Amino acid sequence: MNLATALALVSGTGWGVNMIVVRWALDRTGARSDVGSLVSIGVAAVVATAAAIVTGADTAGLTADNIARFALVGAIAPGAAQTLFLGSIRTIGPARSGVLVGTAPMFSVVLAILFLGEGWKAEVVVGTLATVAGGVIIARVAETDASVRRVGAIGVGLAVVTALAFGVRDVVARHFTGGTRIAVPWAAAVVLTSGAAVLLVITLFRTRNLVVEVASALPQMLWSGLAVGIALPVLLEGLSRGEVGVVAPINNGAQVITVVVLAAVVFKRRDHRLRTVLAVVLVLAGGTLIGVTQ
Repeated sequence: MNLATALALVSGTGWGVNMIVVRWALDRTGARSDVGSLVSIGVAAVVATAAAIVTGADTAGLTADNIARFALVGAIAPGAAQTLFLGSIRTIGPARSGVLVGTAPMFSVVLAILFLGEGWKAEVVVGTLATVAGGVIIARVAETDASVRRVGAIGVGLAVVTALAFGVRDVVARHFTGGTRIAVPWAAAVVLTSGAAVLLVITLFRTRNLVVEVASALPQMLWSGLAVGIALPVLLEGLSRGEVGVVAPINNGAQVITVVVLAAVVFKRRDHRLRTVLAVVLVLAGGTLIGVTQ
């Protein structure tokens, strides 16, 4: 196992933990998705910035051009995507949402081939298709009530759009980390700060009591921010060391396994067990296939 693969596994586990914490926090606080997103990413930005300072990360690469590049990454995800992400978790739960967002490698691989010149590899393609198949299976959970079906369809749609945004983020981040000399800790701090700024603007348009709502959500969403503040820098480090077609599927596979297992433990969610198990097996097999062949 090379370092990029190991980093992808660690990052994916962190993202999975974050999804469970988010659902737990939203249930406890009743906070809106946009407020929860703002608190989570705001805390993550503070964590990442503090880590960059404490570790003495090189500041030579903090040029205006590099800051603008990684601010763009942050505006895409977690910025624009985070509210959709939390909305999906609230609507269809962390397990189904996690598996659906785990289809992001399909978008990552296709975009990397089209825009980064990464070649077609049979193992990567098969592994990606297996991951996507797992996402399709978990999305097709039958509900008898029409209103429940409509809400579920909205949640599925939010998760798929989030997966697309994450795929774009991975490709853009890989392009920038490979073409710039900015230290990864500072790149992560810029990405998260930009994401928090975008979320702040979104939230300001939707609430009149921002300070009160943020203060109410902060004690629980703090843990989500800590998880993201660790997971994103690790992901960027992995993308700086390996191809998107390798790092993205493994990262998402680890995320899916973590969130499904923890959802069963924390929320006692064992409904549609056979579908969930089959989806997890496919996602895990896809990520493993890609990882062991590199």
